[in-house]
Amino acid sequence: MYLVNEELSEKLNSEIGIEQENQEEESSARQQLEEYIHRSEYQIDAPEGEEEVVLHRTYGDEKLVPMCKEAVHNTDSAQG
Repeated sequence: MYLVNEELSEKLNSEIGIEQENQEEESSARQQLEEYIHRSEYQIDAPEGEEEVVLHRTYGDEKLVPMCKEAVHNTDSAQG
């Protein structure tokens, strides 16, 4: 027979709820980003595995080519 710690059970259920909300928010943000990219006048060059993202657009006679690097966040607790 297993004894259930009510406080622990409530905490785990709360954590599960938070994770589900986060997944929904991430999905919504991803959809919004994809819609923006689809409507954008920029062509996006972001090769898989590369940190650099390059945008291409022509505005009148000008060629705009902004570049940026993706931020890499390492959450591995073993690295200090």
